[in-house]
Amino acid sequence: MKRHLPCILLFLIFSTNPLFPQKHLLPIPTFSDTIESWSDSILHTLSFDERIAQSIMVYAYSDKGIRHEVEITDLIRKYKIGGLLFFPGNPEKQAELTNFYQSQSSLPLLIATGAENGPGLRLDNVIEFPYQMSLGAIQDDSLVYQLGIEIAKQNKRMGIHMNLIQVADTNSSPDKTAMYMNGMQESGILATTKYFPGFLAGYDLLLFSEDVPVTIEEIKKAIANNLITREDIDNKCRKMLEYKALAGLNKYVPIRMENIGKNLNSLSAQVLNYKLIENSITLLINKDRIIPVKRLDTTKIATLFIGSEHLTEFQETCNKYTRITNFNRTEKTNDKQQEKILQQLDSFNLVIVGLGNLSQHAYRNFGITDDTKDFL
Repeated sequence: MKRHLPCILLFLIFSTNPLFPQKHLLPIPTFSDTIESWSDSILHTLSFDERIAQSIMVYAYSDKGIRHEVEITDLIRKYKIGGLLFFPGNPEKQAELTNFYQSQSSLPLLIATGAENGPGLRLDNVIEFPYQMSLGAIQDDSLVYQLGIEIAKQNKRMGIHMNLIQVADTNSSPDKTAMYMNGMQESGILATTKYFPGFLAGYDLLLFSEDVPVTIEEIKKAIANNLITREDIDNKCRKMLEYKALAGLNKYVPIRMENIGKNLNSLSAQVLNYKLIENSITLLINKDRIIPVKRLDTTKIATLFIGSEHLTEFQETCNKYTRITNFNRTEKTNDKQQEKILQQLDSFNLVIVGLGNLSQHAYRNFGITDDTKDFL
C-alpha cells in the first residue's frame, strides 16, 4: 500500500505579546547641549496653544486627493501641529507631499509611519521584508540588526523620522527585538514599539487626533480642572522639540525626489530580503527524514496547493527539480471535485502540500479552516 507523505510548507507570520523584562528595554536617549539649546529657543517663541499642538500628530495619506491635502495644510498653518503620520500610498507622491507640508510649516514636522517590516508595508511597489515572527526564526541575529539599519535607510530616504512599530515581537525574543530597534535608532530613526494606538494619557504624543481644535480645548480644560499642569505641557513640548532635533530636524533638508523608487528597492535591500527569508525557513518535523526529497528520478511526485486555482510560484519552483503533477483546491472546490483529487493523488508516492491565504492572527487559526484540516 502506498503512503501519502504530505510535506506542508507554511510561511506563518504572526505576532505574540510577551512582556519584555526590564533588562531588555532600550536606553532613553540623552540630549546634547546643542539640542537642548535649540528646543528651548523654539519653545519660547510658541503660544500656549501651539505648545499643546506640538504633541499632536494627524493622519496623512498620499492617495486621498486634493481635499484631504487642503485639510492637512490648514491644520499645519493654523494650529502648528507637531507632525504627520503617513499611511498607505505611493512613495513618490508621499515624498512630494512631505516636502510641500514641510514648506507650509513654520516648524519642522515630525514625519512618522507604522511599518514594522519596512515602508513596503504601507507604500506601493516597495520591497516588503519578513514579519517579526519570521525574524524570530532566524538564528543569525546580525541579520535582524542589518534589517533595522536597512529600514532606517529606507525611512530616511522618504523623509520619515519615526517608525511606530505596532508589533515588534520577534518570536518572544527580546534580545532580537532590541537588536532590530537598535539598528534603526543607531541609524537615526526614532523607533517605538507595541500597540501605539493604545497609548494612555500621560505620554508625549497624541496620535490619530480627528479634531485638532477640540483636542487643544479639551487639554486646556484638563489643566483648568487640575488634571495636568501648564508645566506638563511645556515639558512635553520641549521633549517633542528635542526628539525633532535628535532626528535632524534642527537642520531640515527637503527630500531629494530623483530615483526614490530605485533607492527604496536597492540591490542591498533585495539581497538582505533574500537572506532573511532563506534564514527564516524552519523545518518543524522531518518524519522518516523525507526532506530533502531523494530519488527524484523514480519517485512519483504531486503538488497540491490549497488556496489558489492557478499554478503558484511554489508549484513552479517544485517543477524545476523534477517532473511533477500539480493539483489545486480552493473554497470553491465542491465535494465531487475534492473526491476526484483524492483519487488521483492515490497513485503518487509523495504529495507535497502548500497552503495559501493564511493569516498572521492566532484568533483566526492563522487562516487554516476546519474544512482544510478535514481535507488534509
